[in-house]
Amino acid sequence: MAAEKIRCLIVDDEESAREVMKYHLSSIEDVEIIGSVSNAEEALYKILELEPDVTFLDIQMPGKSGLSILEIVNKYEIDTSIIFVTAYDCYAIEAIKNSAVDYILKPVNSYEISTAINKVRNREEKYKDVASIIMDTTDKDPKLRLGTSSGFMLIRPEDIVYCQAEGSYSSIYLSSKRSELTNYNLRKLEDTLEKYKFVRANRSILINLAYLKRIDKLRCICTLYHEGNDYTFKMSKFQIKKFLEHPFVQEHTSGI
Repeated sequence: MAAEKIRCLIVDDEESAREVMKYHLSSIEDVEIIGSVSNAEEALYKILELEPDVTFLDIQMPGKSGLSILEIVNKYEIDTSIIFVTAYDCYAIEAIKNSAVDYILKPVNSYEISTAINKVRNREEKYKDVASIIMDTTDKDPKLRLGTSSGFMLIRPEDIVYCQAEGSYSSIYLSSKRSELTNYNLRKLEDTLEKYKFVRANRSILINLAYLKRIDKLRCICTLYHEGNDYTFKMSKFQIKKFLEHPFVQEHTSGI
């Protein structure tokens, strides 16, 4: 994200508060305001439509609260960083425990907004740094260098059937039917393996689409197949929709 604009959505039921946020954000060079809405229902629609990097979110609004939006974002693994901007300090612990990036009290100032944006920027840069450690060794036969508790291992992407989160670590399940534990979390693996056609099935599972056998939209599950073995994982309806829109799925698995 360092080379690209950080795309921001503003959500607040008060027009004056939205204008204040626009003023502060417009002074940050690498920030782009892609939308401004006044209620939670419209916010959810815009988050799905525009895919903002950051959503600045009020808490107390008519209809759904900002916390309910955070709950939906977490449940369906929607990729936007939530920063709360509110007049109420009583929700801060709950917000941070549920993965909000920051919690800013009104009236806001430019320093607080800039600091919150830097938290998002630094978090993305950290993922990039880790991705540079998980690296290809050659162009013709790429291998991933994955850190372990005792050193590292070299694995070809096509030999990975799926990855499973184990807290801040991940287990790598291989086509050889063995598994390896790496000291990278699933988000860091996802950032690197995406170009090898790996996608999330759910919050804790990252799968290799080359092994995809079927998607069951009614039961909300996907099944991988390798050498006589099926591997079945629960999915959200949102994740199924993303699966079906993936170019690899559309090209190679028509009719699933």
